Amino acid sequence: MRAMHSSGRRRFLAALSAVGVGAIAGLRPARAESAPCQISYNLGTEFNGEPNYLIEADKAQFTFLTPIAALGEEIVLYDGTWTEGRKSAQAAIKGELVRFENGTIGISTIALAFPITALLRDGNLYGVVQIAHDQDALIGLQLTSGDTSIGGFAFAKGSFDPNTTAQGFSGNAALTIYQALRSDLPFKAELMSGGVAYSAITVDTPSFTAFVDETVIAGMERMRERDATTPCAPSLNDIIFDDPDISCFLTTACCAVVGLRDDCWELQSLRRLRDGWMSGFAEGRADIARYYTEAPAVARRLMGSEAGRRQLLGLYWRVIVPAAALSRMGLNGPAYRLYRRMMRQLLPASVAA
Repeated sequence: MRAMHSSGRRRFLAALSAVGVGAIAGLRPARAESAPCQISYNLGTEFNGEPNYLIEADKAQFTFLTPIAALGEEIVLYDGTWTEGRKSAQAAIKGELVRFENGTIGISTIALAFPITALLRDGNLYGVVQIAHDQDALIGLQLTSGDTSIGGFAFAKGSFDPNTTAQGFSGNAALTIYQALRSDLPFKAELMSGGVAYSAITVDTPSFTAFVDETVIAGMERMRERDATTPCAPSLNDIIFDDPDISCFLTTACCAVVGLRDDCWELQSLRRLRDGWMSGFAEGRADIARYYTEAPAVARRLMGSEAGRRQLLGLYWRVIVPAAALSRMGLNGPAYRLYRRMMRQLLPASVAA
């Protein structure tokens, strides 16, 4: 209840500021004089297959995309936003590396994120895990490195949500998986029940190893050197890109100026519009791809000045709130047109074409 009152107060103060009452500076998140140096990349998507990361001297979080395929004639992949199932898609390896007290770097946690594996029959989708639970059949992930099994993880009925799209590991399990991913042997994670594989995540382990060594670990070492020599001011990433997976750049910036959390209803509604309805047709997908390319620089530019933050505040009330409300009511077309008009005004001409 307290968080709800806090968000409502922030919206009220933002409304006053938008009409010239009150200082916009009072709505900005507090920023420290210095912060750990960091490097980040947030533009990786299913469309370009690039990894995302947020790297500091003592901790790094990353998302590495990798293929997943549905196995079997009637088996497809589904993530809740696509208009229909797919035979192939992208899964993700999400990990966190930490620097231990002795200075070495190792894995803290690792997770496999994946779309739902489903049976497509008569135009309807039925989750394979749910089917197995209904039939009291064992189902889970079987992990292999080369031809050797490195473990199995059951999706037990009653403790595993059939709609879950990720499986996390820590401790020895995370270490075993991390070591397998950094070997030269092919890595595979298969969803299996009764000896039958229904989907498989495959990883190009040399590419994963190169990414971890050359980008993540090398970046941690560079940030360690910078922390020791030239302390860094907080990055705008601290304000609008706390999660490496965030890709609604301008929307997030607008809500950040108001002081809203990343899980506010406005952001959730517009992300569903983007990942669901917009991704279902060619023009929408093209807008998404262009937006990923151009929007981060625009968001940073606007957040970097008083005038820009006021512009974002105005956009929050004129575009973000009404577009999110329209989307929530199922009026995706009007929401999309309103949001696209904002993109045409803010992004370079090549994006708005």
